[in-house]
Amino acid sequence: MLSMYQALEQKLCLLQSQINDLPDGRLICSHHGRYCKWYQSNGHDRTYISKKNRHLAEQLALKKYLSLQIDILQKEKRAIQFYLDHHCSYTDKAEQFLASNPEYQNLLSVYFHSDSQELNHWARNAYQSNPAHPEQLIHKSVSGHLVRSKSEALIDMLLYTNKIPFRYESELHLSGTLFFPDFTIRHPKTGQFFYWEHFGLMDFAFFVYPVGHFFP
Repeated sequence: MLSMYQALEQKLCLLQSQINDLPDGRLICSHHGRYCKWYQSNGHDRTYISKKNRHLAEQLALKKYLSLQIDILQKEKRAIQFYLDHHCSYTDKAEQFLASNPEYQNLLSVYFHSDSQELNHWARNAYQSNPAHPEQLIHKSVSGHLVRSKSEALIDMLLYTNKIPFRYESELHLSGTLFFPDFTIRHPKTGQFFYWEHFGLMDFAFFVYPVGHFFP
């Protein structure tokens, strides 16, 4: 669901960027029998668009279509946000229970480990994490990590309780550059690496997949 919300935000940004490049005003189509006249309206006045200036009419028509798409996507976004707000309030109870009851967390940890001892060792072994802004690590997750936001704590919980080996903000070297993706994930069966950059800038080769899409 989080990935759907992200995808909607990205699509909305793209559509809005397209609209910003289109002419001001909106198209009015006035029908007179078999004929139709085009006008460009600013909300108060309207200007006739000649047939020779069809390109302007096409751009204004596209603007109307994109605006309708934005309206639909914004409604979808609000619906998903409503779900996340309420869903997170429920999952917070389970998360808070484990976080505040270390003995339960210890007893239940065996149920949240991968079947692969190698991957379990990889997930628990020490690694170089992101040293920047440690004061922002204020949310304790059920896996024991300190993370920067409630949404990251939710992702942490979903990975952990679904027995998916992962590391939080582990170093990654790409073409001589050091990165710290939010989550470095290993496929629980194949060990394949995936990187999840939550609400980050995707200007380098990170693969971002929702958990249910690549782990059956």
